[in-house]
Amino acid sequence: PDELYNMSLDENLAVPNFGNQNQIIKEYQKRQARRLIAEGQAVESMKGGMVIVATIPSDKLFMPNDTILYAGGNKELQHYLRFLKVEGQYRVLLAMHSDNTGTAAYTDEITSKRVLAVLDWLQANAVNSDYVIPYAMGASEPLRQNNSLTNRSINRRLEIYLVPGIKMVDMASK
Repeated sequence: PDELYNMSLDENLAVPNFGNQNQIIKEYQKRQARRLIAEGQAVESMKGGMVIVATIPSDKLFMPNDTILYAGGNKELQHYLRFLKVEGQYRVLLAMHSDNTGTAAYTDEITSKRVLAVLDWLQANAVNSDYVIPYAMGASEPLRQNNSLTNRSINRRLEIYLVPGIKMVDMASK
């Protein structure tokens, strides 16, 4: 998977056409998304239902201006360990975002340290973390204008992209 780590987020999100397995994979992903929603996770899909996107507010993982994952964050991340049981079933992309409070250097640094803290936790707790790829997004992709406490809180988030891997295609073809 070394080449995956050199790809941009958009390149890693590109899902190839799996031919006859597309519908099978979409149905499987839909079941996984429903399960996450039932567990209280904020989930949506993209790429025609092929990719699951889960969003965790940063305040559920980190104290303000901190980069150490706190105990409550473990509970949030545990929902995603099952996606790392089978090597190559998923590519799990982690995109950490910030608001624009502080300099660009500061927001880049805090998102980098935070996403690496999440990666470290997954590496310590997952069966297989070879296909987990971290991205520090800084304040570059806000969901809302950074003009209020509420909007800034919404912009501080971890997005977890669950992208079908080659093993999922193999399983779908059987």
